[in-house]
Amino acid sequence: MTPDTSVQISTDFARHGSSDALRAYSSITAFLNARIQGTDRAARAIKDNPVRYTIKAVAGITVPSLLLYFHNANDPEMADIPQYEKDLFWHIRGPASGRLWRVPKPFEPGIIFGTLPTRIMESMIENNPAIIPGILRRLVSEFQPLDLPTAIKPIAEIAANKNFFTGNPLESQGVKQFEVSERANQGTSELSRILSEWTKVLSPPSSVQGKPRQALLSPIEVDHMIYGVTGTLGRRVMRLTDQAMTAAGLGTGVAPPEPQGGIIGQIPILDRFIANKNKISQARSDFFDINEVLQEKWNTWQAMRDGNAQRTYKSDNKQDLRDARRWQGYSTAIHKLFNYERQIRFDRALSPQEKRRRIDELQTRINGLAMRALQERRERSGRR
Repeated sequence: MTPDTSVQISTDFARHGSSDALRAYSSITAFLNARIQGTDRAARAIKDNPVRYTIKAVAGITVPSLLLYFHNANDPEMADIPQYEKDLFWHIRGPASGRLWRVPKPFEPGIIFGTLPTRIMESMIENNPAIIPGILRRLVSEFQPLDLPTAIKPIAEIAANKNFFTGNPLESQGVKQFEVSERANQGTSELSRILSEWTKVLSPPSSVQGKPRQALLSPIEVDHMIYGVTGTLGRRVMRLTDQAMTAAGLGTGVAPPEPQGGIIGQIPILDRFIANKNKISQARSDFFDINEVLQEKWNTWQAMRDGNAQRTYKSDNKQDLRDARRWQGYSTAIHKLFNYERQIRFDRALSPQEKRRRIDELQTRINGLAMRALQERRERSGRR
């Protein structure tokens, strides 16, 4: 499908709803109609009066976005907010509570006139051209009117080990070291751990004698499957289920994380204004992404047998190979902390509240190590 054809189909569907095929597709794909109509409205507004639209967008979106970017530039909490959230929301620190709140950007114009110039400015200031491909992928993702059907998308994301919306892996390197049924993170539900164990009966026997069956889906993947189909409702039901299971002494017995934002964090719709309410660390995600690239380069260099080729490769990748050696220490330390977290989860001598306290402390230490490694890499490469 060419871009012109895609736009024409989207426009016809948004204006007239005359395509039976697209109507059927919309019935099995969440928010498809809204996305198509939003893209169509933005395109028509630009076409009808491009100069007026651009002036209003620059004054109302671009300027505030850039001012807010410079205001938050040295805020460590802001730096660790997931990138997809920064792309779609403005973040403002409340004067009374000091908490970061997020305000949704106008969807289509917010990406073009707010996120795009901000990311370009960030790339220039940090001397980091790798930022540009990321925002281009965001543009393609948000403005592609057709999406995978709701029931199929979670399956495709599990197969790719990637959340197509955030761009982050479902299972990080930190949890991939564990057995499938033990791969979990700070937000994994207790019910998904039980369901993951049940999938063992559906898996084929191991080819290694004496080795038990592996689960077909990890707890992280079970959660993703449930949330992908049920959305916000599923998350709320799973949260209530976790509380009931913890009270009954079932599962690993870890107290659920405290809702962020106080009372507001427990009110539907209003909780959407809380910045990074799931405590996802962008630094951790970036660390694992870069670490994978660095270790691949290190292994490639080590595997070379031709001395001249090895010297040439080292000369071309000198900084990355140096970083790879330094990051091996960070990676080892982070993986040890993940192992400590696993031990705490299954320690029956600890209370649910004590487990939560210790796990939260470990998560903070992991995020701190990731941020330190990233900062050192920026300093060595001459970036801020």
